[in-house]
Amino acid sequence: VFETEPLPQDSALWTHDKVYLTPHIASITHPPTACRYIADAINGFRQDKPWPNLVEHGRGY
Repeated sequence: VFETEPLPQDSALWTHDKVYLTPHIASITHPPTACRYIADAINGFRQDKPWPNLVEHGRGY
């Protein structure tokens, strides 16, 4: 997590040899919770509701 996100392209962190940048995707998935989320997303899609957690490419990620 950085003060400014997405991390600016000119940030020295992108090329620092002691920094390893990773996306915010690491977690332990609890299967019942994941199944409920998927079912809710599908049901919302069928009802023309907005898809949850869409990636905003315009923001740089």
